[in-house]
Amino acid sequence: RTTTLPINQYLNTLNSNHTWTLINPYSALPVELINLEAKPINNSYIKISWSTLIEINNQGFILQRSQDGQTWDSISFTPSNSITGNSTSQLDYFWNDYNVTPNITYYYRLKQIDLDGQFEFSDIVSARLNRNLEVIGIYPNPTQNYTQIWINSFSPGDLQIDLYNSLGQKVIDK
Repeated sequence: RTTTLPINQYLNTLNSNHTWTLINPYSALPVELINLEAKPINNSYIKISWSTLIEINNQGFILQRSQDGQTWDSISFTPSNSITGNSTSQLDYFWNDYNVTPNITYYYRLKQIDLDGQFEFSDIVSARLNRNLEVIGIYPNPTQNYTQIWINSFSPGDLQIDLYNSLGQKVIDK
């Protein structure tokens, strides 16, 4: 069994049944973040993932989002994956942001909070969904001579629409 303690607590402990990891609480960073990533998934939501290699007295992470990189909103809290807030092995985290609009760049950062309330901010990462249009509905289906198509466009301007039949033949070009 491995136990992690600050040096001052270790010096007061005389238990020989443990393997000890010595940590100086005044020189070690509370959390060593080894990656932070934001990426669009199936062009429908953004997955934010991060990993830590070391956690010392880590309460957890507040995920913050911005559309301008200046003004930040807290959108979630993720507690440490370590029950005690201490770990010397890699811990992986993720959060899915479903509250996003296509063609807007979203910026993300983590606010890591210690058990004593102190905090640090991570670097900033960004992601965006790129969508030009989506077909809302086609009526009737199947169709023969008359068809209604509802399209939601996320870009200003005119659209070029090509419609093909089930044989792959172009039947409309507008």
